Amino acid sequence: MTEMTQKQIEALLEGRIGLSPDSLGGDTIHKAVKRRMKSSGIAEPAAYLAYLDASDEEWEELLELLVVPETWFFRNKESFAYLTRCVRSEWPAGPELRVLSIPCASGEEPYSVAMALADTGLPQDRFKIDAMDISLQTLEKARRGVYGPESFRGKNLSFRDRYFEATPDGHRIEPTVKALVRFQRANLMEEGRFAGQKPYDVVFCRNLLIYLSDEGKARALAVIDRLLKPGGLLFVGHVERSMIRNPGFQWIKQPGVFACQRVGGASTPDTAPAPGGPQPLRRSIRPTIQRPPVAPPAADSGTGDRHPPRPVPSRPVEPRRRPADPRPAPAPAVEDRLEEAQRMADQGKMEDAFRLCEKTVSENAFHIQAHFLMGLICHAMDDEERAEEAFNKAVYLDPSHHEAMSHLAFIMEHRGERDKAERMRRRARRIREKEET
Repeated sequence: MTEMTQKQIEALLEGRIGLSPDSLGGDTIHKAVKRRMKSSGIAEPAAYLAYLDASDEEWEELLELLVVPETWFFRNKESFAYLTRCVRSEWPAGPELRVLSIPCASGEEPYSVAMALADTGLPQDRFKIDAMDISLQTLEKARRGVYGPESFRGKNLSFRDRYFEATPDGHRIEPTVKALVRFQRANLMEEGRFAGQKPYDVVFCRNLLIYLSDEGKARALAVIDRLLKPGGLLFVGHVERSMIRNPGFQWIKQPGVFACQRVGGASTPDTAPAPGGPQPLRRSIRPTIQRPPVAPPAADSGTGDRHPPRPVPSRPVEPRRRPADPRPAPAPAVEDRLEEAQRMADQGKMEDAFRLCEKTVSENAFHIQAHFLMGLICHAMDDEERAEEAFNKAVYLDPSHHEAMSHLAFIMEHRGERDKAERMRRRARRIREKEET
């Protein structure tokens, strides 16, 4: 395929779905196009481009080779635990709760929302869940509701016992839960598709922005901005926080919760959230409020977790005042390696991400963020021993690293060392408050 035709196909993909060719890595698009040319019996790249542009069926076939449907139930459990705490405190006497999951992939995310809300005791006629995706194949899998072992990760799978039936083909979700989710095909780049759409209280749009071009991100966020009610919550992927710069969104400052709240309307003192507690869904946050201190242990989310759920890795690099490493700054290649490890973790390749981090810290023993990311990855793999070791090294190298302290406090709490955990939280809180001052 000629370079010109390759660029034209990439431009077509970016224009229609906002895809950034670089986000897929290597020659993924090139291989997908070659495969489709062979299947369609077209030898000339220019002829295939014309065919692709004119044929909706061929467009669908190419998209199915490019989508990344990596997901599992209760991915990043702390986000779901936070949502249920908000619902319990805000919604028992409120109006209908509307939730959107886009892209929903094969359904694990919206079904997780349904199970989490069901566990709160909220009547099923009091919430609506819309799930949308661009892939017809993944939507068909979601509607079937039958899942293999790759969709169930982590040690606590009590929700599977409550909401699934074991079958020879896999675990089938209960019809009552299945009925709570309405699946639809939608492309977030098609603004007209959402014209007149009733807004939502909660939007899950996780791990989509990382695949979009700058223009694609702007278009997607503009649609989300219109779809989210004032005071509503937007959940994103852990590496996507830096991509949302809208001043109308305020981040939820709780460990492991990658969400922001759309600030709308005038706030009054009695509508401000309590420090450290869950932010309400339908209330505005005072613009002058300081970041809350490190949150206490989360209450049981209703998903079977007795202790705060383990977070999946969050983006490790955030600008804040820290002492300089005792050695010269690492070469840019080290940062690139950490970015690659983060990308692997986003795709669920935890072992590969761990090995890359392990190689990095073996060559750069004083790199603070490498140890921190390694701890996050180990924690997501339920390896508390190695996670604790990595977080302790980060704190040793940077005694003001309150994020690592917060994760250490979770581990201590999970072990039953409540007094020790509380002391660690107080230490992290003091450092955080000092930095803010």
